[in-house]
Amino acid sequence: MRHCLSVILCAIYCTLIMSCSMSDLHDAHQTLHTADSLKAAGGQFDDSLSLSSAATTLHKVRLLYPTDYLRASYHYGRLLRSHNNEIEAMQWFIRGSHSPSREHQTKARVFSNMGSMAHLAGEFRLSSDMYERCSELFLKAKDTLMYYHALNSMAFELAELKEKEQSFALLSSIEQNCPSDELQQKVWETRAALYFNTAQYDSAIYYVDLQQLSGVMSATCGAIKAASLWNLQQYDSAYSYAARVMQLPDASAQDKYNMLFIVYNDTANTGDAQRGTLDGNRVVLDKYEIDPQHNRLAVAVELLQQDIAQSHHRALYILLYVLALAAIIGALIAIYASIKIRDKRFHELKNDTEQIEHRHSLHRNRRLQEVETTCSAIRQSPDWQQVIGWKNYDKMCEIVNKNFYLLANKLKNTGKLNESEIRLCVLVLIGGFSSKQMAGYLNYAESGIRNYKQRIAQKLGTSSKNLRLFLLDLTIGS
Repeated sequence: MRHCLSVILCAIYCTLIMSCSMSDLHDAHQTLHTADSLKAAGGQFDDSLSLSSAATTLHKVRLLYPTDYLRASYHYGRLLRSHNNEIEAMQWFIRGSHSPSREHQTKARVFSNMGSMAHLAGEFRLSSDMYERCSELFLKAKDTLMYYHALNSMAFELAELKEKEQSFALLSSIEQNCPSDELQQKVWETRAALYFNTAQYDSAIYYVDLQQLSGVMSATCGAIKAASLWNLQQYDSAYSYAARVMQLPDASAQDKYNMLFIVYNDTANTGDAQRGTLDGNRVVLDKYEIDPQHNRLAVAVELLQQDIAQSHHRALYILLYVLALAAIIGALIAIYASIKIRDKRFHELKNDTEQIEHRHSLHRNRRLQEVETTCSAIRQSPDWQQVIGWKNYDKMCEIVNKNFYLLANKLKNTGKLNESEIRLCVLVLIGGFSSKQMAGYLNYAESGIRNYKQRIAQKLGTSSKNLRLFLLDLTIGS
């Protein structure tokens, strides 16, 4: 069995290796090494052809190289996303998330990308779940800083959902346990978003100002402050911040679209001609960037949701399989136990039977010894010598019955033997007599003794050779 399993595994391995050449595997590993180096330096590997080839090659042997397959899925997914191919990017991220690799850090970044895409699609609950999984993986990888970054992202999604208490609890935990300047700025950004989503615009502006005082203001914080000032009817200040956000390099198309709205509606600073241009810019953003990206993200997130639903089904099927397997194993164990119990009982019964038979054999041998001793004593007694003849039938039977519990009467009643036959049986049982002696005692011809024995044996259901053994057994039974 073990040899068969080894042969099957070798066959599978050879088939997989033959499906992709060793040179392809070598090129894939080289591509991954370069991509990892660029990622560590803050860059990105832009050769989509090489990454596509590496990911496809490793997909064929993903069971043999799970970690390399995970890394390839991550790098290729990032590249596809940067090229605005969110749907295919999500497909590769999903594949990477199913890798059995224990490279927790890379898998955490996969979940982070899926969370980011869900956020851009407006699926904040799904995004929060992805960031929660991401934080668990960073914790397993013992990357404390990235763990708290993932918690902050999770808090940001909760802020979008207006779940104030949970978001504040996460932010407080981050501030207490991870005093990082970079992370602190992210926490301020999250607090600003939380207050803005709950219409506490003054508090939102306060946390944006804290980030700005640190020397850096993100486009997200700038957009929050501009929108907060607009809601507080401070239109001039809102216009000023909106114009600044539009110049920031990290401003998204959606941020620019929102800021153009503020600038467009600021009648004090914007003329009719400028508003026409701004309105055209908003239409262009909406038509060529925001709406297409949203559609692509919607399809990508739907793929993720389908995968999660299928994962739940797979988990249910696996649970059912495990339960069925456990039931089968339990039934086999029960059958095995019942067989063992039956065997144990059989052996016990066999042992008991053997002991009974042994005791019975000992008892029988002892009784036979007693009968033989009695027969020997009878042969040597003077009384027997006196009554052995034909004329003393009654006394002869009396001596026999006295020693063997009415054996003579039993021969007469049960065996239907007559007196002469009983005399012959008594002489055979007592033993020590030749056919000639028995013929003399009974006044028979010597040749007739054999015929008498055969007739008696027929009546008793035995053979003439076993007549004495039968009479011994009958005596013991008597």
